[in-house]
Amino acid sequence: TWNQPSWQAVATTLATRHLGQVVTYGGSPFPEILRGALATNAPSHVCFVARPEEVTEAFIAKAHQMLRQLDSDPYGDAIWGIVTGLTAADAQALANRAGPLTVGNALMKTAGDWLNYLSSGVYHSEFDTGTVWTRANGGVINQQTDGPVDDTQALVAALNANNVDLMVTSGHATEYDWQLHYPEASPEGYFLASNGQLYGRTFGGANYNVNTSNDKVYYAPGNCLIAHIPEDSSRVNCMALAWLKTGGAAQMAGYVVPTSYGYMGWGVSDYFVKLQDRWTFAESCFLNNQALIFDDLHDTPGVNPTALTYDRDVFVLYGDPAYVARLQPVTQPDYSQTLQ
Repeated sequence: TWNQPSWQAVATTLATRHLGQVVTYGGSPFPEILRGALATNAPSHVCFVARPEEVTEAFIAKAHQMLRQLDSDPYGDAIWGIVTGLTAADAQALANRAGPLTVGNALMKTAGDWLNYLSSGVYHSEFDTGTVWTRANGGVINQQTDGPVDDTQALVAALNANNVDLMVTSGHATEYDWQLHYPEASPEGYFLASNGQLYGRTFGGANYNVNTSNDKVYYAPGNCLIAHIPEDSSRVNCMALAWLKTGGAAQMAGYVVPTSYGYMGWGVSDYFVKLQDRWTFAESCFLNNQALIFDDLHDTPGVNPTALTYDRDVFVLYGDPAYVARLQPVTQPDYSQTLQ
């Protein structure tokens, strides 16, 4: 990867912006020399620049594990993410997203109660077709029940208007598609990807391309496999690479496996959404993973140990981990917090 000039440029862009050090390595996925170099430098942030064929489920799990081994305690030692893309040009475009981003407007297909923490947003119900909640500029949350039964086109149009700062999704998904509603029998559409192009397909079969260029966070706490990049040529049609290419995601976080427990997915919102402006999105992903490890080590009551083991190394952040995306505060946070 380093020996290909177009990919080398991605790494040097990030290193230059953050006054960072580029560390190159050989071996699969991470040799001891890399762990040693990182341990010596003790960085606050680590960004893996990797071609899409390198970003396997095993790569992500090993990155989680290695970055807990830079010192003697059991916790993570650096906030980290992966910059990749369908092509080197796509990865370069991702690396060029310098931020900062103030998240003031969200588009959601889940977690409608988060509108209470958002300045502006639209929540299209994933259960009740035609039901939509909206909030504008910190005002009253309004409900309508005569919205579109198939909201595929509405979601695409909202994204293409280039004013969505945060996209939140849940529901059935694979590496290649996202189903827009429960129950399955309702007239509904899908989001899909083809050769890096994200698009919506209505129940009637009409396709609408997503081409949105503004920086946004794509947070997929409840989708199976949405962040998994397949290990064969079908990766050109995977959702993650399309969100990074035409979906405007400066950062994306989601599962690389089927999700059933949800600790790593939903828990990020406790830091990013409910503690408005306290943590960046990348910091929120990192802190939630540390909370998981704490609960696992201390047998926290009410937490499923099997769930903790399952979720620990399977949630990934794509994008520059030092990119600053913070929620615009509109209410007092649920509680105050300091870190020493």
